[in-house]
Amino acid sequence: MTALVTALLSASGCLPVADDQIRASHLAARVPALTDLPATAVFGFAPRFGVRRTILGVELAAFAQRQGLSIAVPGDVCVVRPWALLDAGAVRAAMERALPEAALRLLDYLKQPVPLGNVEFPRLGLGINGLWRGYVKGGDGRRYPVWAKVDVHIDRQTAVAGRDLTPGEILKPEDIRLERVPQHPSATATPESLDDLVGMTVRRPVRTGTPLVTALLVKPREVAAGDKVSVTVEAGQAKLSLEAQAETGGRRGDRIVLKNLTSGKRFRGVVAGPGQVKVEGDDGTN
Repeated sequence: MTALVTALLSASGCLPVADDQIRASHLAARVPALTDLPATAVFGFAPRFGVRRTILGVELAAFAQRQGLSIAVPGDVCVVRPWALLDAGAVRAAMERALPEAALRLLDYLKQPVPLGNVEFPRLGLGINGLWRGYVKGGDGRRYPVWAKVDVHIDRQTAVAGRDLTPGEILKPEDIRLERVPQHPSATATPESLDDLVGMTVRRPVRTGTPLVTALLVKPREVAAGDKVSVTVEAGQAKLSLEAQAETGGRRGDRIVLKNLTSGKRFRGVVAGPGQVKVEGDDGTN
C-alpha cells in the first residue's frame, strides 16, 4: 500500500479529528473536564478537509451541560481533520501497481485536500479518454474519490493488416502480419493465432497496419442458403451420410434448416465446416 502523505497541512495547535464527527473523547484531549462525559457523546460534525473549525468555550460548556455535567467555561478549541495533497509519486506508484506492464505519463491529478490514507487507482477506473478514477482509503475505512489524467499504453504483439483490405475480402496468410503496437489497455485484443484470422471475412475498409480486431471481421459462412451439403447423422454407434439442401445459411457451429432431397422433409443440423453439416440423433432427417 502506498501512503499519499506529502505534507500534512493542518493548522498549528489545532486538535486533529480523523472522524467525520467530533466526540467527547476528542475534546477531552484539550478540555480535561470533559473526560467525565461518555466518550461517544457527539458534539457535532468535524470540518471539511482543509478547513479549520473553532469551537468557542461557551459552546463546550453548553455541550457539557446538555450531557448533565457542569464545568467552568474553558478556552476555545480549534479543530481540523488531518489532510494532505496527493503526491505525484504516490499516484504514479498506485497506477503502476494496477498496470505494471503499461508505459504511462501522468498529465494532471486532483489538487484539493484529501484525507490521510492510501491511494488506489483500480484498473477498471481507467477510461478510454485517459481519465483515471481512483480513491483514497481514509482511516475511517471510507473511500474518497480522486482522479488523474494520464497518457497510457501497452505494447502488444498484434495482428495487423498487411495491406489495404476491402469489405467482403477473405483473409489469407499474406494479408496479415504481426507487430508490436502501442494500444490503450482497454483496447480490444486481436486473436492470438494467425490461424484464427485466416479465412475470416472483412466487414469494412481496413487500412494497412490497422489492428485486426474482431469488430472488423466476421466468420465466413461455410454454408449458404441453397447449397447442397453433405450431412453426417450420428445416433449411438450408427452413422449415416446423405445429401441435403440448405434452406438457411450459417457459419461453423450455427444450427441451420435443411431439406432431405429424397423425402422433401425439413430437419435441422449444425454446420461443421464448408459444405458439411452434422446431425446427432433422430432430428427428422428421414
